[in-house]
Amino acid sequence: MKKRLICLILLAATLLTMCQPVFAAGIGREPAPVFKSDLKDTLRAEKIALLTESLIRSEDAKIRISAIRRLQDFAGNEYTLIECEPTGYYILHNASGRYAEYSSETVSPYRDVSGDLYYGGPTYYFEANGASYTDVIEKTTLALEAAEQRQELVKYCGELNESLMGVKQTDVTTYLWDDTVSVNGSAFANLSFGGEEDIQATSDVTTYAYCPNFFMNTTGAAVGYYAEGKKGFCGYVAANLILRYWHYRGKIKLPSYFTSTYAINTKALTKELIAIGKQKGYGNGLVACQVKEIIKAFCNKYRLSLHAGYDLLSIGVKKQIVTYRRPVIIGGYFPGAGGPHYVIAYGFRQKRAPGIYWDFYICHYGWTYEGYEKVNVNVAAITIGDNVKCYP
Repeated sequence: MKKRLICLILLAATLLTMCQPVFAAGIGREPAPVFKSDLKDTLRAEKIALLTESLIRSEDAKIRISAIRRLQDFAGNEYTLIECEPTGYYILHNASGRYAEYSSETVSPYRDVSGDLYYGGPTYYFEANGASYTDVIEKTTLALEAAEQRQELVKYCGELNESLMGVKQTDVTTYLWDDTVSVNGSAFANLSFGGEEDIQATSDVTTYAYCPNFFMNTTGAAVGYYAEGKKGFCGYVAANLILRYWHYRGKIKLPSYFTSTYAINTKALTKELIAIGKQKGYGNGLVACQVKEIIKAFCNKYRLSLHAGYDLLSIGVKKQIVTYRRPVIIGGYFPGAGGPHYVIAYGFRQKRAPGIYWDFYICHYGWTYEGYEKVNVNVAAITIGDNVKCYP
């Protein structure tokens, strides 16, 4: 009898050990795998995981949450980073209940970073190193010794925070931050679709530029990414992608010495565009009007019929994608980063799922890292300084 009692006690202890901690058990699903969390509040981590799982499930992504980590911007506003395996990351803006950006297809930009994490909006990911901050992608240093520089950065982050607060979803923030609300009870099941209470099913409408597979399949060396030391040439890379897109569509015919496998591997087109930029006195960091001039000069040199124009802010971006089905080069500005970072927006997405009600641009970040060819960026989370439109 005594031996049997000991066995029962050991069995109970084993079961308890197996069940702790289990986070984010979705409604009607098996419990999610255990994940690491640096949030002190376990309840908060469970709720964030459950909300993120609803988004993962709505896309039928074959990934699982592996870690939940704390993020902040340079003005003290808080975000949460959700990392997944084998790929995937989600960045949640805590105060608005909105995902600023996410991708189920690439690894987290912070995956191998162990220090304090800072977020400056899409494409701007930093790790604190004393009084300076390291861009975890470009490996450049952002120094903020000057008070004026820091004030500009704080102002930028405040504007980004304000933009996201403009699309705040109250039922999500109540679910996440109200301790009286249970993890997977009716509050989660009844999360609204932004006030449209009659909508019962998940809705996901995406409009792509024609032939989006060009961007989805352009990865690694094919991106044409080029750098000298720690200086990237994102505006030139974006121009490269746009020119090759229209070549792919058959609207222009690039010379073979820009399209052969050897040319692509040696970044021949990007280097030619940089040479044109240098002839005009441009540096590695461009603004939209300079990107436009480089594309026009290239087309004139090689007798290609392609229109290039630019606008400030986000003027005309959505219309180009949704109405005309064309990709657009968009530039996001981050103080102290040496100028805007240019990416290609080639899709526009309206997402409706539990806790999700907003619009995204689908972007190619112009990086060689696999997965960054398809990143969902919340329209409210990207400060578009200018944009370049290019078409036959």
